[in-house]
Amino acid sequence: MGADTPTEGLLRRVDSDIRRAVAGQERAIIAFSGGLASLILAALVRKRCDVTCEVVGLPGSADAESAVVAEKFLDYPVRIVRPAPMNVLRAARAIASADARLSPPAALSLVPLALVEARHPRERILSGFGLTWDSSPVRSFLRSRSTILPGLQARTAAPPSRFRLLRVADLLGLPESFSRAARRTPAEGSGIGPSIRAMAHAEHASVARLLASGIPLHDYHGRAATRVIPKSSPVD
Repeated sequence: MGADTPTEGLLRRVDSDIRRAVAGQERAIIAFSGGLASLILAALVRKRCDVTCEVVGLPGSADAESAVVAEKFLDYPVRIVRPAPMNVLRAARAIASADARLSPPAALSLVPLALVEARHPRERILSGFGLTWDSSPVRSFLRSRSTILPGLQARTAAPPSRFRLLRVADLLGLPESFSRAARRTPAEGSGIGPSIRAMAHAEHASVARLLASGIPLHDYHGRAATRVIPKSSPVD
């Protein structure tokens, strides 16, 4: 048998990480966004055990809408979590305070994962973050968590390219209409980014100041968050 192609090698390493992570488990929980990495993760995990795809998405967010489509057409069991604005802010502040090197956009993109972890404190969560993020502070933060990040430990400095992940999706037989969806950060896809920016605007503050706990939590009454969250969250 010939050597693996780069795509086959990546798929084999990620699948091996997943096999070890779910060994002996009847069910696994994935912090799911409907993006390319989480689709690949769900496709591999469900071959080995039952899976629940838990999605943090505010009403009308791209991630919530993508999860509904994935449940309908790919038969992924999906649970959508719609957090209260104050819980989003508390989680964002906790993440920002945990590592001062995290930029506000990076801290906000970690909020959906932190909220899923908080809902299942006695279970290990799987996430596709290990396949996508190329920020040293983010990788350091992720390694400090109990969440399982297939592909992260075997990685070198850079994550796989989107091209390589698309080839993995093709090997797994994922429909192009799902795997070729527009890229979006977890902060924007979940609607958390727009929500936090609305809070900051309501307080006449920057997002960085809001996350730095410069404004007491009780000063925010949640009015702006429901007013400005778009029906379809921005993507990059």
